[in-house]
Amino acid sequence: MARTVSNHPMLPTHPMPTQLRVVRPNLFPSAFDNHRGLHLARFLPHIQLANPYQAAGIPPDIRNLHDKVTGMAVIRTALLDWRKYFIGIFTQFLGNPVIGRELRVRVRFARAYWLQALYLLFLILIVSIAYAGTLGSQISMDPYRAQQYLQQFYWIIFGTLTSLIVLIAPGLTASAVTLERERRTLDLLLATPLSARELLTGKLVGSFAFLVLLLALTLPASAVCVLLGGATFGEVLESYLMLAMSGLTLSAVALFTSAYSRNSMWAVFGGYLLCFFYLAGTLPFTLIGFAIAGSGGAPGLTGRELLVPLAVLNPFSAPSIAGFYLKIGSLEIPAWVVSIVVCLLFVRLVMTGAARRVGLYDKDVLPSFRRQLLVVAGIYAYLTTAGLATALSRVGGGTGLDTIALFTTIISLPMALAVLLITPIGKRDEHPMVDDGLFKPWRMFQASAAGALPYITLLWLVIVGAMLLGSISLWKLLTLPQKQAFFAVAFYLYCVWVLLWGVARLASRLIGHLGLGVARWMSITLAVAMVILPPFVQTLLLGEFSTRFYELTPIQWLWFPIPLLCFFDEFYRSYGFTTPPYLEPLSMLIYAGFGWLLVGLSLGLIAHQRRKTRVDVP
Repeated sequence: MARTVSNHPMLPTHPMPTQLRVVRPNLFPSAFDNHRGLHLARFLPHIQLANPYQAAGIPPDIRNLHDKVTGMAVIRTALLDWRKYFIGIFTQFLGNPVIGRELRVRVRFARAYWLQALYLLFLILIVSIAYAGTLGSQISMDPYRAQQYLQQFYWIIFGTLTSLIVLIAPGLTASAVTLERERRTLDLLLATPLSARELLTGKLVGSFAFLVLLLALTLPASAVCVLLGGATFGEVLESYLMLAMSGLTLSAVALFTSAYSRNSMWAVFGGYLLCFFYLAGTLPFTLIGFAIAGSGGAPGLTGRELLVPLAVLNPFSAPSIAGFYLKIGSLEIPAWVVSIVVCLLFVRLVMTGAARRVGLYDKDVLPSFRRQLLVVAGIYAYLTTAGLATALSRVGGGTGLDTIALFTTIISLPMALAVLLITPIGKRDEHPMVDDGLFKPWRMFQASAAGALPYITLLWLVIVGAMLLGSISLWKLLTLPQKQAFFAVAFYLYCVWVLLWGVARLASRLIGHLGLGVARWMSITLAVAMVILPPFVQTLLLGEFSTRFYELTPIQWLWFPIPLLCFFDEFYRSYGFTTPPYLEPLSMLIYAGFGWLLVGLSLGLIAHQRRKTRVDVP
């Protein structure tokens, strides 16, 4: 049953069904043209404003219908956006034509089969030598020694397999984008409906599929370990899964360098170099995991706890943490689940950064990249703290120095590098260098110079909050002076970040007109000089290097790590601030932090250009 609306001159005569219908905005021109007046008339009734609905002469029942339908439309649009987001994630894999093309191209040429043959021959050779060296002449040994030799055989097999994957994985994607540039086919690919993310995802998944094929070819060799009793079938599968995820991250890193390189030679060189730095950066987590496992773990633990969760990023730790689990409260998360989550988040962050360089329509991915960096940094800090806090809380928390040293380690180097890469501004292509201010929080997720410092502050807050959340079990065991020391170190590190922000702004002011990349390299160079020159000059002129606050020379005060060294020296001397005179090193560290904070802000003010321009900074 329908009714006819014809009693209003603005509305055409047409039947309306009893169900709700979306009323088009052009039926209410006065209301939509004066939407601000409508908003104030609803929420500020004491102010005499002309009601747009009344001015248009719209009946009350049509107004109510319009309000309901508008609210439903807003909700429906939000749900559709989320649905499109999740569907977009799956469509990057399902129905992506680049994946099929990459797979066909790889198996079309004889090079892939020669690679597989050489790969298997080398692995068979290593397996034969390892078997002859560990088990060949040890048939009549006792069961305990036999088990030790079998475990050594298992480690040799997976060590060789990991080394091969580390060498092969970057080479699969290092020239994926540069070859398209050299063949003049990249523009044709970008002219298709495919986005840059779909293109890069297809390249990565195609290479990852070939990597999985190589891993599958080695299953018979690994099965020898299971048959002889060197490892269980579950541990072998978990090791393979974590090794595959590590290979995926290495391929993503190499693909990132390919997106930013101009030719294949530099892409391959840069890909392997960046993968080397990636392995070196994740090596400390692996070494700490080996050290804890070699010492028998902490008292009260079973020895299967994943105390260093970020060790899953390094492929060489896969065999050692297979079968482990991350304990968060009463929840036990298997190590392979942690590996999948951490590696996929890292790969997504890297692919987002690469899409900004490749795509024609994906240039504005900086907001997404910065949001992802916040998530990755928070998880990075939480996982690093939660695992070790579980072990330290079982031994009484020690002196609390472990927590402070851990905080210094996990955010000083990697996050300082992030500050030096985020802050610089400069000319890029046809876009001029733009300096739109110093501190504008509403622009922290935009390509804006004024949003760098707010974003750095938010990043610091996220990391501190994640560390506090991850160290709850240990935090209850610390004394008040130790908690104060924690926050003093956190504050000082933030001041160092602000100092690096000021250095990067000054470098951008000096040579930003030459390009954004030049400004970034100049920022990193100045930061390295600030780390190297003061101790070198101090040692060259005076021949001694003190770590006591009252013995520091003016040259030493120019070296920003020295207050932390002095602070930890006083910390050791006072046995973790358990003796009364602990306020002096705390106050000295805070005063030094305020000094570097003022220096960083002063450098930013000096470098600031006193003019308003449009925001168009890469």
